[in-house]
Amino acid sequence: MYNNFSRFRNNKFYYKLVLTLTNSFLGGKRMKKTILSLAILASAVSLAGPYEDALQRFETTEAGYNKLLQMEETQFNALKASAATAESNLTRYQAVKASIEEKISKIESMKKSKFYTKEYSDLEAGYRQTVKSVDAEIDKLNKTLSDYEKISALKGGN
Repeated sequence: MYNNFSRFRNNKFYYKLVLTLTNSFLGGKRMKKTILSLAILASAVSLAGPYEDALQRFETTEAGYNKLLQMEETQFNALKASAATAESNLTRYQAVKASIEEKISKIESMKKSKFYTKEYSDLEAGYRQTVKSVDAEIDKLNKTLSDYEKISALKGGN
């Protein structure tokens, strides 16, 4: 308030105008103080606008920042859950792949000595196709885990 009064007081034109108006129309000291106080109050209100605008912009920006942090945390938690699922599925797929590869090696040794070599060859081809699709899934799961580890390292290990 003191700063506003000193600004008003330093502007001699407005100061003289207020004094002249108060002396000519109202004449009393009490009214002079009232008019002067109202003028100071009016200048304080006019100066409060930019300050409030700056605070409003800060609060809006701060709210946007907090919302972005919340969205980031939600996305990270979703990636974390996806990585946990990928890890359990990876173990399962690796076990299935090992089982299939074991069957393929048995079929390779059996198809030469059995009567149904064509059927064994077809079965072996089916298993090999399954291994290719399992390998593709394992690669996707490994990529998911790798992405999670990279983001977790960037985030600080949360």
